[in-house]
Amino acid sequence: MPKPDQAERIVPNTETDNLLDTARNSVVAVAAFSGMAWPQWKRLMEGFLEE
Repeated sequence: MPKPDQAERIVPNTETDNLLDTARNSVVAVAAFSGMAWPQWKRLMEGFLEE
């Protein structure tokens, strides 16, 4: 469980040695923060609940 001061601060994983990894992590973070992952999670859960 994160410490309280860490839980308040959500940042992308941009502390990498590789520029491409940093760019990819930043793009994924922006997509997640803007809610673009919601449809994927919704479809995943619907798939799990499907009979």
